[in-house]
Amino acid sequence: MDDGIFPSMLKISSVTPVFKSGDKSSVTNYRPISILSHIAKLFEHLVLQSIQPSVDSVLVDEQYGFRPGRSSTSNLIVFNNFVLEAFENRSQVDVVYTDFVKAFDRVDHAILVEILYKSGFGEPILSWFKSYLSDRVQWVKVLGS
Repeated sequence: MDDGIFPSMLKISSVTPVFKSGDKSSVTNYRPISILSHIAKLFEHLVLQSIQPSVDSVLVDEQYGFRPGRSSTSNLIVFNNFVLEAFENRSQVDVVYTDFVKAFDRVDHAILVEILYKSGFGEPILSWFKSYLSDRVQWVKVLGS
């Protein structure tokens, strides 16, 4: 990682389309499941462990998604407590629910790296992320082959 490069041979993934529901002939009714090599997953885990304290320091406490020890259930408990407290104090609570369809499919990598930079990340980790996010190769398994 010190050279800021994610090895090309670890950027290869096998994608298996898993049927969700509806018309089986419609591509939109399949969820792509990507399988990476064990070495790539281990490398990703090691990088996550090394940057997790820095990431945690810039996230707001209300961020529950993709954080260790937190879940949608714990978020719901916090929200319930907030609403109950507001109810007891005769306060108003406004709620907006959103659903960002395919949000992770639309992440602009340049903006992501810029956010990492502004959050205090430097080299070689920024170069590593650029390398990690670029020139990836996928192949799709069709009918199990």
